[in-house]
Amino acid sequence: MKRPVLNATKLGASLGAAALTSFIDPTGFSFIAKLLHSVGSDVIPNFVHQYLSNYDPEELLNYLNGSHELNHDIEKLMTASVPGALMLLKKKFLEEHSYDHADVEAVFKSLIDDAGIRPSKTTDQLNMLEDRDAWLSDITDYLFLGRDASDPLLIYLGTCFEAHFADCFKLVFTEGMKNPDDEKPLKAFLIKSLEGVIQQLNRLTQQSDENQAMQAVLLAEIQALRNEQNARSLSVARSYFESEFERVHEKLGKIYDLVLGIDQKIGKFADRQETALQTLDRIENKISPFIPKHLIKLPFEVNYFIGRENDLKNIDAQFGQNKVLLLMNGEGGIGKTTLAAHYYRNQEHAYQHLAFVVADKGIKTALLAALSGPLDLTFSEQEPEAQRFEKLMAKMATLPAPSLLVLDNANDLPDLEQTLYELAGSNFRTLVTTRVNPFDDWHFLQIDTLPETKAVALFCHHAKPASLFSDEEQKTLKALLQAIGYNTLVLTLLAKNYHENNYNRIKKYHLADLLHDLQTQGLLKVPKTRKVSSDYGHRYGLARAEPEVIIAAMYDISPLSPAELRILTNLAVLPPEQISFAQLAALLELDESDEDVLNDLYRKGWIDLRKKEDLVVKISPVVQAVILRKNEENLFETCRPFITHLTTRFELLNHTAVQEFAEWTRHLILTLKMEEDEMAYLSLKLADFYRETGNLELAISFVQKSSSIYQKTDNSYNYSVCLERLGSIHQALGKTDQALDFFQKDLQVTEELYRDNPKNESLKNGLAISYQKLGSIHQALGKTDQALDFFQKETDLFEELYRDNPKNESLKNGLAISYSKLGEIHQALGKTDQALDFFQKETDLFEELYRDNPKNESLKNGLAISYEKLGEIHQALGKTDQALDFFQKETDLFEELYRDNPKNESLKNGLAISYSKLGSIHQALGKTDQALDFFQKYNQVTEELYRDNPKNESLKNGLAISYEKLGSIHQALGKTDQALDFFQKDLQVTEELYRDNPKNESLKNGLAISYEKLGSIHQALGKTDQALDFFQKYNQVTEELYRDNPKNVNLIYGLATSYIWIGWQYEKSGIPDKARAYYQKALPLLENLYQSTPIPLYLRQLNWVKAALERVQHGLFN
Repeated sequence: MKRPVLNATKLGASLGAAALTSFIDPTGFSFIAKLLHSVGSDVIPNFVHQYLSNYDPEELLNYLNGSHELNHDIEKLMTASVPGALMLLKKKFLEEHSYDHADVEAVFKSLIDDAGIRPSKTTDQLNMLEDRDAWLSDITDYLFLGRDASDPLLIYLGTCFEAHFADCFKLVFTEGMKNPDDEKPLKAFLIKSLEGVIQQLNRLTQQSDENQAMQAVLLAEIQALRNEQNARSLSVARSYFESEFERVHEKLGKIYDLVLGIDQKIGKFADRQETALQTLDRIENKISPFIPKHLIKLPFEVNYFIGRENDLKNIDAQFGQNKVLLLMNGEGGIGKTTLAAHYYRNQEHAYQHLAFVVADKGIKTALLAALSGPLDLTFSEQEPEAQRFEKLMAKMATLPAPSLLVLDNANDLPDLEQTLYELAGSNFRTLVTTRVNPFDDWHFLQIDTLPETKAVALFCHHAKPASLFSDEEQKTLKALLQAIGYNTLVLTLLAKNYHENNYNRIKKYHLADLLHDLQTQGLLKVPKTRKVSSDYGHRYGLARAEPEVIIAAMYDISPLSPAELRILTNLAVLPPEQISFAQLAALLELDESDEDVLNDLYRKGWIDLRKKEDLVVKISPVVQAVILRKNEENLFETCRPFITHLTTRFELLNHTAVQEFAEWTRHLILTLKMEEDEMAYLSLKLADFYRETGNLELAISFVQKSSSIYQKTDNSYNYSVCLERLGSIHQALGKTDQALDFFQKDLQVTEELYRDNPKNESLKNGLAISYQKLGSIHQALGKTDQALDFFQKETDLFEELYRDNPKNESLKNGLAISYSKLGEIHQALGKTDQALDFFQKETDLFEELYRDNPKNESLKNGLAISYEKLGEIHQALGKTDQALDFFQKETDLFEELYRDNPKNESLKNGLAISYSKLGSIHQALGKTDQALDFFQKYNQVTEELYRDNPKNESLKNGLAISYEKLGSIHQALGKTDQALDFFQKDLQVTEELYRDNPKNESLKNGLAISYEKLGSIHQALGKTDQALDFFQKYNQVTEELYRDNPKNVNLIYGLATSYIWIGWQYEKSGIPDKARAYYQKALPLLENLYQSTPIPLYLRQLNWVKAALERVQHGLFN
């Protein structure tokens, strides 16, 4: 029997229509409400409410399902969504059923291979839309024809299709609707929706003025959508589809998280439907990677667990009462970690996701380090830890419940008090092990000592069977255990040492001998009065001793070998979590013989050891504290090889390769607290790691530790390095005052070093960099004279260095950058000839460097930026053809760089800026269409960058500039409404930036430009009062800027322009005296500008002002 062809066109159309129906029907009319509100609420505030009171979803659906010239765009997406939906359903089926993958793959492969694009009748599609069984019958016919209808696999597949296929399709279809790379389906849907609304408005019997006004607004929005113009409805629709996507995604159990394993070879149909694969590729890049059940490695599992059955039940009972946070407290060594780990492993089946995190050096830092990666979280480098933690909590809240988080060894009370409220609001049940006593109203579970019988059993497990102890020894044992408080860690250590002493001695070692050894250390003695509470001994009346004291005594009683002491001491500075032998071997440079040493330490009770697939080691924090105290004098020397090895790894490996060691290094530094140069250098390397990975807050803390040590050890060179790092990080955070302070201190130290060692080229290079840092910070503050002085000193030093080392490419690169800095500062001072000369020198060097190193992307980036500088200076000189050539070269390089590094946001930002430059030069050439295209690309890229980095103020500033560019080009095109919208967006973003950075002159200048643009557009709209208000604000800001930077030609020109605008407003208003006063203020500024910088722009403005004064003088008003 011939198998029927699965008609993907019909299937996609019917399922797509069903999906669209859900967006329009009354259960989802919030979309229509939001859509209309975005388009017309500022025109007719109450219109949305009035329309929804007469809303007829069925009429709107009929219009959407009717014929239309744009149907093709939507139907193409519907058809292309079918193979993606089939593949997702396959993943969903495999997630729910344990069938052999090969059998399931075969069925779905045949579905996709045999699927075809066939014409279908609209009546068929509508029938499938109205009758759910209609499209299911197509699937069922295909699945069962020629096969055994009783096959359980096919029966379950049919059930799975019925339950999930519509949602799988809707998920892929929704992703396609919000795809920013192909807006045709979304625009078609919006146009049809808005036309449907207009149709309903036309049928209303009463055509009010508001009704007609709203129709005009809707028609304008439709026109904007058709003409590829800025349309408000697009952002609303994308936001709606994003939320709809997340809703369906959640309903399916995050099925897209499984797409990572999808087979790319999906058959003939997918080959013809490339859009489907592109959609899935986009989804794979956008959706978080598969989130594992165990977010990090599982906790350590002890070999023998006894006596905590009631505690396990208590944990279950507490969480069963809807408590989401439970603190288990008790003394160190009592078994809290073991209990928590056992609960984790014993109950993992009951949780969707689990994580066991050691938090002894800060809860938030530990959680961020452990969970950010598995949860696919990224942060901007400016984000402080508190904001990062908020993001982490928000992400955890999206995971399915119930999930479990165990925080182990969280013993810092202020840290707990600060963090518990945030943890209590997460989606996780949180179990905390702590030695902190109960506080506030938090739910605490007191972990008591083991019952005597269980403690005896545990001791005998590690020492020898209970039956081998005499009656007298059993009495001694019970007294001993009672005196140590039945502490699990201590009794295990005593039992194992007892066993080892019997194993290694010819003469028997009795419990009495063990007791005697402890008593010689001054412990567990019988009080002379022999009147001892029953809580502290048996008939022997042994005095109670604290766990740490007994462990310290055992350290003295049974001395460790040098090899044992070396390993144990190094373990004491690492986190008290399980570490594999392979990791230890890499960190401590162990060999196979050291595995025997670890086994010896385990037999003696100093560490835990477990071997399944790999050998895993764990040390108790109580043991760590004793070892650190006992070896305080030799601690650094013992750990020095480890510290050196870690430092080497940070020097030689990239940050991805050292990621797993970063948290251990942090723990080591915070544990040792030693003022040694090696520790300072390791702290600096760790700070560099945090800086490279975008955690500037942690970077500062470890540079400060390094700086403090170097200052105390009189290591001036490295101290200066720390000061430079602190300055650069604070500058990146926008804290210019602190940055300037650190750079000045760095310069002072570096100048002293160079003065004492004038032939040292490394110090000379360091001094040049110090000058460059100070030049940059003064430039950012608008202090051009000081900036010029520092940049000139930098260049002088680099020219000397390069002259003496002409083959040194690093120095050649440094010289090129110094020329760039001098070019920028001369350009700001209006010295265009000097600026052009320096930019040309910079470009010549970068071209040589890139020619010799064509695969070096950093040099390629430098060359691209140098072309941008030459383009800017040629544009200022009115040489637009040359400027266009340089900007095109810049863009070509950035497009190549970004294509090879699509996740590099710095290169993406460089590409955005290059689009902006091409837009500006095309606008200057009168090519407004090309200009608009480039400015839209610029805006699109900057919006993406800012969306992913909302705390990055540089990207936020780029976004503001992109709005200003779009506003200017729309104004030039006569589209004043769109221009006004963009200028308002520009002002909103710029005001936010300046409010947060009131000392940043560049942002202040951006604010002035925003006021100017809004003044000009209001003037174009005939709103003279608003225009004058904005021009006066523009003038006020430019006067302040000029007062602080009287030599900056851009600011001088800005001030002159502000006078011109105000004068022009008064001239148009027929107030000649005021117009003349402002024109006369602008005249000398422009005369001096043109005299010092004779470029065409200044000459045009100067001639305009002279003509304006003539007009006003003779009453010839405009």
